[in-house]
Amino acid sequence: MLRAESQCSRESIRGRDVVAQISGFIFDVQPGLIMALGAYFDESIRDGEGIEPISVAGYVFKITGYRTFKRAWKRVLTAGPKPTSHFHMTNLYARDYEYDGWSVEDRAKVLQKAIDAVKCHAFCGISVLFSQSEFEQLAPTNWKDQFGSIYSAACQMSLRTTAYWMDQHKCFKPIAYFFESGHKFWDEANAILGETGKNPELKRLYRYQSHTAIDKIDSYGLQAADMLAWIMTKATVGFPKNHTMAAFEPILRELAANGSRRYQMFYPTGNNLRRFFEEQASRTDHVIVSPGSAVGGINTCVFNASMVESSLHSGHF
Repeated sequence: MLRAESQCSRESIRGRDVVAQISGFIFDVQPGLIMALGAYFDESIRDGEGIEPISVAGYVFKITGYRTFKRAWKRVLTAGPKPTSHFHMTNLYARDYEYDGWSVEDRAKVLQKAIDAVKCHAFCGISVLFSQSEFEQLAPTNWKDQFGSIYSAACQMSLRTTAYWMDQHKCFKPIAYFFESGHKFWDEANAILGETGKNPELKRLYRYQSHTAIDKIDSYGLQAADMLAWIMTKATVGFPKNHTMAAFEPILRELAANGSRRYQMFYPTGNNLRRFFEEQASRTDHVIVSPGSAVGGINTCVFNASMVESSLHSGHF
């Protein structure tokens, strides 16, 4: 795995992006794709039943698309009353930290520019969700010892779901995966992903070129991934009804409008989640999902605008 050191926030505002810097070294011979993945797992509001799912989500970019995306995302960081060091969806919604004191109109303007940036420049969007409570209830007793945490499972399935979308769209370019650093189970996920990259069959399936952990402040792509992970998590439990969401709602509905086929979601529940565990229980290694597994048969679906609208109005996804 590659490692990237954090850069200061002022450099981030000026347009410094570690992903853009090192992707040229990763793809020095064969051109490939960039995927930035972030996780949303708000333990601070998790109740005893674990109502909120964990979400690992992100965007795939072509190299040229990422360059233009960078310029668009820089405008996101300067769209408000004052420049911000980076975009953070939870804080934007809650009006915390750098967004403290901002009006809902100011924050909606920032969100609009962020949505526009990914709509115009991302190649596709991927989301993997697991219900925390259901995962813990249905997982085999030895799951954690054999396969690791729910976060590690979601990270691996993000690669598998990406591969599924790539197969459907006949795209076979190698992918450099970038994950947000700092998750408490990252060392475990990193080790598993590293072994995945050493497996010739899985490396081919996942188009695996490399994986790297980077601070979110140093990657515009990871900031966009943070936004998608937040949206997908909230969409599954229902968006709240308040003044902020009333302003955010029409903007969120635009996310997949006229482009639903660019998004792929993996969210197994009920019998589909049981099937997922049964498949893995038959394996002898620590890598989740063999190349022969039919992800499409395990409740992989296309994320679209109607899903967002349904969630916003009914609380369901």
